[in-house]
Amino acid sequence: MANGEPEVEQLKWKDYAGESPRELVALKGRFRVDSLVCAFEEALSAKSELSWPEQVILAVEGLEREVNNGGFSQFFTNSTWEYVPTIVEALNAINCPNTALITKQAIESLNLLGEITEDAIQNALTDQVAEELARFDEEFCEYPDPIAERLFEYIALHVNEIHFPSPETRGLWQRLKATVSRIFGRGR
Repeated sequence: MANGEPEVEQLKWKDYAGESPRELVALKGRFRVDSLVCAFEEALSAKSELSWPEQVILAVEGLEREVNNGGFSQFFTNSTWEYVPTIVEALNAINCPNTALITKQAIESLNLLGEITEDAIQNALTDQVAEELARFDEEFCEYPDPIAERLFEYIALHVNEIHFPSPETRGLWQRLKATVSRIFGRGR
């Protein structure tokens, strides 16, 4: 136990259960920080209009989840492609300059010209680019910056700019996601 705080392995995972942003921030030390960040992502996923700090949370969490599960190719091809124009700025906003550089290089490897669109990204993902992205996947997965911890620090600093949808809206969103999942066989 370093400086009186429990080891990460001793802390429990926290699922989102309707807490306010301030209540989630106050849970640090009782639950794993990465789980608290995921709870913020889940609570914000039902919102359509986002403040900059809310966009940062969704972009960074989307990047981390997708790259860890399938690499930058997955980040670029899933719905998270929408974060491509802002992800480097978001990573710099949370003080993850090494991860921002890796991500910037991965984006540059697409050689996108003009507006960043889903079609432009799809067309750029050649076999050669996929091979190049594999190198960036490895660099990313070495975690040169403590992403979850830095994102949580950012959240704590900007908690007044983070607003969750009402419980009714969240309930509707969860039912819609479940319906889409049943129909199409996948989540978001």
